[in-house]
Amino acid sequence: MACTGGWDWAPISNTYRMSESVGKTATFSFGVWKGVSLVSIPPGDVSIEHVVPVTRFLGAYPTARIEEGAHEGFNVTVTVHVWAARGGAAGSMQVQGAWGGATATTGHVNLPGGRSSVSVALHASAEQTKLWWPNGMGEQVMYNITAQWMPASAGAGAEAGAGAGAGAVGSYPG
Repeated sequence: MACTGGWDWAPISNTYRMSESVGKTATFSFGVWKGVSLVSIPPGDVSIEHVVPVTRFLGAYPTARIEEGAHEGFNVTVTVHVWAARGGAAGSMQVQGAWGGATATTGHVNLPGGRSSVSVALHASAEQTKLWWPNGMGEQVMYNITAQWMPASAGAGAEAGAGAGAGAVGSYPG
């Protein structure tokens, strides 16, 4: 076999095995080898695992440098990945962008027990945002996005966040 363990498939632990024929050799980890957390999720509630924003330019494919404050804006689709307790959860997901007036709520949703996701769309106009520029061409402005689960019944809810930049990819002369 062309592999011996290590970083690619079996992390080496800090334990050793003694053998008369080979001597002292490192052993491999066969289980948990990094931090573990246990989180209690009450029935009917959720835990937010990931908040994933995807930013799309609303204008035509850029062939020239986009001017700050003078473009069509962006659509930000935010997918919130959640884990619901056994029996599922009912409530609504509210997502808010750090630029002015960017809030969307799903309305009432029923989530199955286990992993699922909820998506909402936010709009970011040219007046509300500053563009994100590649290194050396301008600022790399990031905007916080916050997702909050609001359970239909009395519960604690959950909140998490992510960052997003407003930029467009295109071919244009320097």
